[in-house]
Amino acid sequence: MKLLPALAFACLLGRASAQPLSPADVAAPNMLSPGTTSAAAVPAVSTADAASLVQNSETLLDQRDGQDALADAEAAVQAGGGADAYAARAEARIALNRADEGLIDYAEAARRDPGRYQKKYEALKARLEPNGEKGKSAKSHTPGGIALIFVKLLAAAGVILLIVGLRLLKRKQTVGKSGSEF
Repeated sequence: MKLLPALAFACLLGRASAQPLSPADVAAPNMLSPGTTSAAAVPAVSTADAASLVQNSETLLDQRDGQDALADAEAAVQAGGGADAYAARAEARIALNRADEGLIDYAEAARRDPGRYQKKYEALKARLEPNGEKGKSAKSHTPGGIALIFVKLLAAAGVILLIVGLRLLKRKQTVGKSGSEF
């Protein structure tokens, strides 16, 4: 919810401000208030503004300001910035350790412009799937994932031992009734 006013303000200016908002900025017309849901309050952003937002996002990433870079990239995507906007948002999300979301954005960028973004999408996908093993979760390769597999194996062995024990107990009871073991 905190991002919505920032996006509206970024759309109003054509870029996201890297400085804190002043009281005059907060009182700017057409800015969404927290309770406002009307899309009419957000001014239209041109494709040129979207390209400027993408460039601002890249600059902010170079300055290691991932949150503001993401805000600019979000505004660029909303403005119809195309493949470049999705790629900028992917890079911002990756910088904020949200690589899974970045992969989704790179997939969209590659769909819109395969010549420029297909290799980046495939490289990120390969990085997120260690050893090129498709279909396997990366969690199974972490120390916690290995411990979880070990616990599951111990639980399965315990169930097997319980079943064997119950069968032996039942056999002993039936043998005890007949009076002989053979």
